[in-house]
Amino acid sequence: MSYDMHGSWDSVTGHNAGLHKGDSDEAIPREQLLTVDVAVEYWLREGCPPEKLVLGVPFYGRTFKLQSESNTGVRAPTDGAGIGGPYTGEVGYVGYNEFCAMLRSDPSWTIRRDFLANVPYAVNGLNWVSYDDPESIRDKVEYALEKDLAGIMVWSIETDDIHNICGGGVYTLLNVISDVLYENSCHFKRQEL
Repeated sequence: MSYDMHGSWDSVTGHNAGLHKGDSDEAIPREQLLTVDVAVEYWLREGCPPEKLVLGVPFYGRTFKLQSESNTGVRAPTDGAGIGGPYTGEVGYVGYNEFCAMLRSDPSWTIRRDFLANVPYAVNGLNWVSYDDPESIRDKVEYALEKDLAGIMVWSIETDDIHNICGGGVYTLLNVISDVLYENSCHFKRQEL
């Protein structure tokens, strides 16, 4: 599992599944970072063969309630769990499909990207959401290929954009995974979802 690195159980905002050290992680020693790369490197260093390691990627986001609208970056102080999705029904958790609907219905969301961690996050008032989008999913699949890992698993498929709410097509995130594997000559029969 390489997600749930941060969530409403933390006292500050953080990326659910940052690939690498983020913009606000300068003062944190690498061995204390909670990132996909640190987790994978740990298992490889401890002797796990890469062909037995599967990279998990989230099709959901972790939400936080900010303490202040004036401090909205990564590692901003929080007051616990943020909004929940209407289908998943859990505060602190929102499916990618649910978040797409939120973005469409409320234009006051501001999307930011942590280019070092390779993930987006979004802010709206006191709401803060760490999630994965097609670009960050692509980066994670390419990372798994670079490390010669056994494959990719997702949590969970029903939270993908099955109705093209975000405008990237149906099963947006799953198709990104399929496309990257296909582009990199992985041996499987390509089938449209």
